[in-house]
Amino acid sequence: DYIKMVQVQSFSGRDIENPYHHLREFEQLCACLSIEGMSAETVRWKLFPFSLQERAKQCYTLAVGSANGRWSELRDRFCLAFFPLS
Repeated sequence: DYIKMVQVQSFSGRDIENPYHHLREFEQLCACLSIEGMSAETVRWKLFPFSLQERAKQCYTLAVGSANGRWSELRDRFCLAFFPLS
């Protein structure tokens, strides 16, 4: 089950966790998955919320609407939420 696979390496947003590491691992896992009729980007969009918990899930909910359907935009907003430029 794909959902269980991404939940194994979940990210909650605690200070000891690295969002870049989580995204790299998540994207590598998704690159190994193939769902007929879905692009690789759609697979990432569908599975990403299942890889999140707690604060990270809340940040995802806030960022998803403003990402305009682009995975790269969502990824950038997600990382900025946990590693702000300032």
